[in-house]
Amino acid sequence: MANTVLVKGDPMVKEAVASEAITPGHLVEFGGSNDLQKHSTAGGNARAAFMREQDYIGQDIDQACAAGDRIPYLIGRQGDEVRGLVAAGTAAISKGGPLESAGDGTLQPHGTAATGDPDNVVAYAMEAVDNSGGSSAVRIKAEIA
Repeated sequence: MANTVLVKGDPMVKEAVASEAITPGHLVEFGGSNDLQKHSTAGGNARAAFMREQDYIGQDIDQACAAGDRIPYLIGRQGDEVRGLVAAGTAAISKGGPLESAGDGTLQPHGTAATGDPDNVVAYAMEAVDNSGGSSAVRIKAEIA
């Protein structure tokens, strides 16, 4: 497994305070406290903002930050490639399939949530992933929509 969320591209990199534990690769948004949290609306409108690993303090892609940590996140531009997360129990995702927020910082096949709004596609799968029998989140390489 590669040790970075960014696979390819030139995203904008920013930083903010985390309001909860977040793992690199989680889709993030600003919450009510104006701190970063995992994206919380399944199928909801989301910009392609993903937590990045804290490599400057020796942490890798699998090490979550703690609430209150100042963390880096990237805002992907169309065509950038990232390693996001797919939750345990997520049905098969086909290569090239559109992805949306699962409402917990992970990605899921577009249309899984009731909204199914085509404007809410965050990325496209660059590989097939089936985590329907998994007991923990797995990585998926995705291209920003």
